[in-house]
Amino acid sequence: MPMAPVSAMAFAIGFPDSYYQALLADYTKKRNRLSDALAGLGLQVYSTPGTYYLVADIRSLGFDDDVSFCRMLTEKAGVAAIPCSCFWNNRSRGKELVRFCFCKKDETLDEAIKRLTAFFGRC
Repeated sequence: MPMAPVSAMAFAIGFPDSYYQALLADYTKKRNRLSDALAGLGLQVYSTPGTYYLVADIRSLGFDDDVSFCRMLTEKAGVAAIPCSCFWNNRSRGKELVRFCFCKKDETLDEAIKRLTAFFGRC
């Protein structure tokens, strides 16, 4: 008789605590590196515990429209961010906030930080 498929969650529950401790340490390091870089560009960064992304206020960079900011950032700096207004019932709320994901390879985060620094350094 074939075995029933195992869900990803059921499989992950079997991992040792050391796996999750290492994952937490790695994500904390990545989060802090990206947070420090964004703050260094003048953004107010909000911690979002238990997630793999940061939320940043874009008004200090002269923007107040998250959708146009994210589009511009992708096209001109080659870095993607997610507009937070997409998560609000009233899209006029949260339009000054964007999400940056930090669950990336270190090389990817390094490149994103380099691109953001170069782009906003010349704006």
